[in-house]
Amino acid sequence: MEEYVNKLRIEYMLYSPQGVDPWVEVRFRDDRGSEVAHINIRWDQNRLYAYFTGAKEKAERLASILNALGASVEASEYGRYQRVVLYTDSITAIRRKEWLEAVKALVEELYRRGLINEEKRDRLLAEINAGPNTIEIAGVELNVQQKIR
Repeated sequence: MEEYVNKLRIEYMLYSPQGVDPWVEVRFRDDRGSEVAHINIRWDQNRLYAYFTGAKEKAERLASILNALGASVEASEYGRYQRVVLYTDSITAIRRKEWLEAVKALVEELYRRGLINEEKRDRLLAEINAGPNTIEIAGVELNVQQKIR
């Protein structure tokens, strides 16, 4: 699955209509340009979250793609549909450049629209840049990396 996912192109579109909180729609496309999955990333007043609700096959395909990219997610029942949900930690676990650009675009738009302050923007951008292996102990950020020899 990883080989397949590495060939996928990730595209995003930032939506920011008046009177509605902005969001990013991320699309995964195969080598022919056909969409194979998509997910929306939004802000819920204190954290980023990404979600998809739809047919079981599509939700399972999306979950497989996201897991191969580094997230830890699964499709679950949501009424008659299946749902895939990620929060900030899983969102930042995905290290593909195009994905990170989409998330950063949303954070910058949230700041531009006054939905988050500068401190929150800087904190989110630091989390996005550092990834999930960064921990904070007594105000000091440590980045944990494993070297394979």
